[in-house]
Amino acid sequence: EILTEVKAGERKKDETFEEGTVNYLVDQELQRLALSWKTFTAPPEKGKEKESKKE
Repeated sequence: EILTEVKAGERKKDETFEEGTVNYLVDQELQRLALSWKTFTAPPEKGKEKESKKE
């Protein structure tokens, strides 16, 4: 809070953070990274796999 002048934020009962806090922004970025990793490592969909073989 001292360096950024933004509240750190505490976890709420629903396991989220108050919008606009450092912890909220970090949580959002971690969720974005997790989703991109999940889609990157997911096996190809069956319909798309066949299309790739035709090329």
